[in-house]
Amino acid sequence: MRMTRLFSPHRRGFTLIEALFGMFVLSLTGIVFAALYPLGTRMTATARYRGQAIRIARGEMESLRHVALDSGKFDYIRNKDVASLKSKLDANEAVVDSAATTASLTFTGVPLSNGDTIDKVIPNGVGTFTITADSPATNRTILKVTVSWKDPFGNRSVDVYGVVTKYMK
Repeated sequence: MRMTRLFSPHRRGFTLIEALFGMFVLSLTGIVFAALYPLGTRMTATARYRGQAIRIARGEMESLRHVALDSGKFDYIRNKDVASLKSKLDANEAVVDSAATTASLTFTGVPLSNGDTIDKVIPNGVGTFTITADSPATNRTILKVTVSWKDPFGNRSVDVYGVVTKYMK
């Protein structure tokens, strides 16, 4: 009768301990990936919202600069005279909300280039303008467009700055 050794070098296959260890490592890897998947999804959404906010802020900055370059409207922007500015704007030049006041220059309800509004494109999205006039001698106005929103990680915002100068003749 011949005796076989338990750990013979010619033996094929895995032992029970090796198989259990392999299953443990595979299970642990699956759990880590399953835990990280929702985080990756939320981070992707945050990056998408940030990209959309930057695009919206730049577009609104260009709209405001375009309106400001019209010499008859520059002073309204510089003085934050929203009522007069809105009365002088053409239908396609809507840059501020109809309910905007001098204290709050918002454009949340203004249609974007695709026809949607900010709150439809970005969850809880709000757009605001801040206008700061430098000294009267320079006729330089600093514009700031802020797009704010709330995502799964908290409150976020994007700021875009621009300068508009009125040339004197």
